[in-house]
Amino acid sequence: MDKKKIIITGGGTGGHVYPALAIAQALRSEYDIVYIGHPHRLEAQVVPQYKYPFYGILTFPRPKKVGQIPEYVFSFLSSLREARRLIRKIKPDLVIGMGGFISFPVVLMAWVQRLPVILHEQNVIPGKANRIFVKLGIPLMASFEGTASYISAKFFNFTGCPVREKIGKITKKAARQKLGIAQDLKVCLLFGGSGGAAQLNKIALNLKGFLKKESGYLLIHIAGPHYYKELKDQLNEEKNANYKLLEYVDDIENYYAASDLVISRSGAVTIAELMAAKKPAILIPSPNVKDNHQELNARYLEAKGLAKVFLETELETKSFEEVLKLFWQESNQIEDKYNEDKETQQQVILNIKIAIQERIKRGVG
Repeated sequence: MDKKKIIITGGGTGGHVYPALAIAQALRSEYDIVYIGHPHRLEAQVVPQYKYPFYGILTFPRPKKVGQIPEYVFSFLSSLREARRLIRKIKPDLVIGMGGFISFPVVLMAWVQRLPVILHEQNVIPGKANRIFVKLGIPLMASFEGTASYISAKFFNFTGCPVREKIGKITKKAARQKLGIAQDLKVCLLFGGSGGAAQLNKIALNLKGFLKKESGYLLIHIAGPHYYKELKDQLNEEKNANYKLLEYVDDIENYYAASDLVISRSGAVTIAELMAAKKPAILIPSPNVKDNHQELNARYLEAKGLAKVFLETELETKSFEEVLKLFWQESNQIEDKYNEDKETQQQVILNIKIAIQERIKRGVG
């Protein structure tokens, strides 16, 4: 018996791509997965590594200038035609929209052709594409229970946010052996998302100086491809055994496992990965996102007692080093709280599978 086919669509950033791949990995034994994304964004590089068929549709976000509108309208209509062509070619039994402008033409054309569609929202406040589609009666899988207060969804499923399957499944000892990190060090992992973050890079450089005076610490700084060369040139081969600068890592699961504490932005995927890896965190929400969703994501983890939240405006008035020391002392207690938390990745995947199965069974409409 042939497997049913599922199209997963969305991308642009790791916040959309990695949950999409986590869903694909969870479903791969039961369904044939096809991925549709942007031909020049992150998904075009990452998805083929997982051996899923990948199709690119050239799409653009809404224009910010009046003069860009004609070109945008032309490209949008072209993306709709290409989405319709691919849907007719693939003949999916279900389309999963992961949000973002890249998913829009595929989800819209699937809905127009009366195919079963379901959405997944990674943040507390849904993005514009998902808000539009929910109004059409398309069911939504949400990463946060609080999302229900921001939308009126005909079918609302609180599933949680899926993460890459290796995260949380590697021991600290094994990860440190693989990465060449001494077992007795206190390790802090700092990163700013898949692209990096300038403000967090400044914090890393300040902490580097602070930790140089301390013994028994290691700061692993993943700067991101946009900032790595500039930072490397700035450091000018400066030797510091307490500090390790990296551009980007594909095996983030090992770095989570090897660390005792994480300092990062608070995108929804990062929140889910921290929970899966059971890591205490200092979160610094990006102020440059729509609807302030990163702060809401971060407050969710803080309310559970699993993180400390700093706004960028607060970094100028508080001693970050002192908070870091205090938080490090409390890290064991936080790990105990994680063990008490009932939101596991196994449950998240089960929730998603049930929602998908029910959507396929219900069929059209």
